[in-house]
Amino acid sequence: MDEKIDLSQNSIEYTYKEYVRLSERCASYVESSFADIKLYAAIGTILTWGPISDKFFSNDPRILFTGFVAIYTVITVLTIYNIIKQSLVVYYLQTLPLYEDEIQKKLGTGKKIFNWSETYLKWRKEKVIKIYLHLVPITFLILIVFPVTMMLNVPGATAYAIAYAGVALLFSAITISAMKIIYEGIFAKKRKE
Repeated sequence: MDEKIDLSQNSIEYTYKEYVRLSERCASYVESSFADIKLYAAIGTILTWGPISDKFFSNDPRILFTGFVAIYTVITVLTIYNIIKQSLVVYYLQTLPLYEDEIQKKLGTGKKIFNWSETYLKWRKEKVIKIYLHLVPITFLILIVFPVTMMLNVPGATAYAIAYAGVALLFSAITISAMKIIYEGIFAKKRKE
C-alpha cells in the first residue's frame, strides 16, 4: 500500500460510497469477532463436558488427555482465525484515512469530521489491546493449569499431564507468534508515536 491513490479526479459521491463500503467491511469484521466469543463459549461447553464428566465416571487419563488436547486445538484454530480477521480490521483502518482526507479536502470545511479510522484505531490501541493483553495470560493459565491439575489428580496420569503441558505450551507459542506477526504493525506504530 505504498502507492498514493489519486482520488481528486473522482466525485465526492464515489469517494464517500467507497469510504462507507470500507467502513462497513471493517465494522463487520469487528462484529463477527464478537460473534466468535459466543462460538468459543459454545464449543468450550460442549468439549469440556466430555472430559470432565468422564473424569468423574472413569479414571482413564487417555480420555482426559484427548479431550483437553481437542479443546485446546479448537481454541487455537479459532484464535488464529480471529487474529487474521483482526488483521483485516487493521488493514481497513490504515486504508480509510486516504478516503477521509480526500472527503475533507473536497468538502473544504477545514474541520476534521471524517476521522472514524483514526478515532477507532486510537480507541482500539488504548482500550481493546490493553484488555486483550491482560486476558491472554489468564486464558493461557486456565487452558494449561486447570487441565494439568485435573490430570495430576487421576492416578497414573502424570505422564499425560506433562505431555498435555508440552502440547499446550506449543499451542500457546503458535498463538502468540501469530499475534506478534499480525499485530507487529500496530505495536511498531505505537512505539513511534
